[in-house]
Amino acid sequence: MTNEEKRKIYAALAVPFPEHCVQRTEGRITDRGYDTSGIGYQHIANRLNEVLGVGGWRAHRVVTVKEVTRSNGRPAFEAIADITLELGTWVDGNFASGEVSRYFVVAQPFRFAGPTAPAM
Repeated sequence: MTNEEKRKIYAALAVPFPEHCVQRTEGRITDRGYDTSGIGYQHIANRLNEVLGVGGWRAHRVVTVKEVTRSNGRPAFEAIADITLELGTWVDGNFASGEVSRYFVVAQPFRFAGPTAPAM
């Protein structure tokens, strides 16, 4: 895959999502004390399928959950998802990598843990 082809893919993936794809929740509703926003999973999967084709990508997820204690003494849980998104092709039932399949990593692991997550 040439650098120009990669740039075109990145540009297509980076197009802003329409407003109806953004999910927002006010902090008073979640009882977290801050507002949250994000893009719904199905909208992300649709974007990847539109740009890369169905089966042209896969995600590796490692989720870590740990119990924490809130300031009021009640238990809570913190979930961290490390995600790696791969682009490539399926050959004979296997996700192929290397020069032949035009494989490359788009995103390295990204941590999302509530208030420590980057603002959207």
